[in-house]
Amino acid sequence: EIFNEHMQKILEKEGVSIKKIYFCPHKPDDNCECRKPKTTLLSRAAKEFNIDLEKSYMVGDKFIDILCGKNAGCKTILVLTGYGKEHNEKVKEINPDYIAENLDDAAEFILNNVRHS
Repeated sequence: EIFNEHMQKILEKEGVSIKKIYFCPHKPDDNCECRKPKTTLLSRAAKEFNIDLEKSYMVGDKFIDILCGKNAGCKTILVLTGYGKEHNEKVKEINPDYIAENLDDAAEFILNNVRHS
């Protein structure tokens, strides 16, 4: 929660607002339905905000993020910041749509694709 609040403050300064944050409070061994790579939370957000997941992007720095996006039918972007460099080789096995140096690069990629579609 502290991280999410901090992230929201930084994004608000850049003119970005987040309507809602979804997260799984469970441990990996709990085998819940909301933990990535399962798509329960993405599906919930899609229903709640009328989001077309096939026109959406899943951006993450871990293999499990990219797999979750693929499972949900999203376009996927691996960012090489955070854990991204550690997961880069493994993620290549499932072929993300783009590998970004950082979040700015990912955002630029998304904006360029939106402009050209």
